[in-house]
Amino acid sequence: MKLKKGDYIVTIFLVFFSIFLAIRSNDFGDSIRGDRLVVELNGEIYNSYPLDEDRKIEIKSDNGGINVVEIKDGAAKVISANCNDKVCMRMQAIKDKGQSIVCLPHKLYLRIDGEGKDEIDQVVQ
Repeated sequence: MKLKKGDYIVTIFLVFFSIFLAIRSNDFGDSIRGDRLVVELNGEIYNSYPLDEDRKIEIKSDNGGINVVEIKDGAAKVISANCNDKVCMRMQAIKDKGQSIVCLPHKLYLRIDGEGKDEIDQVVQ
């Protein structure tokens, strides 16, 4: 099968359009700064911590798991974990409402919550 000039044009257009969407996808929503870190362990709320106070939190799960979470400069990150895969340690620090970090082996779920408005203000007809 031989490609024609139009096939190349369409392919190049789709590549550039895909790159544009990938770059633009980071700007679609206004990130709403969160003000609390909510920690869930085994599906239940373990505790909640303000993001404006720097601290280190050691969380021990029932199966012997230990995670150390650091809240620093308004963001939370897992800095230590004794699980095998350590995926939670490789995740970026979270600071915006709705962001989360999960450690599946320890059944740990960290999420950012806040009071910011994230609902539609008006409907235009």
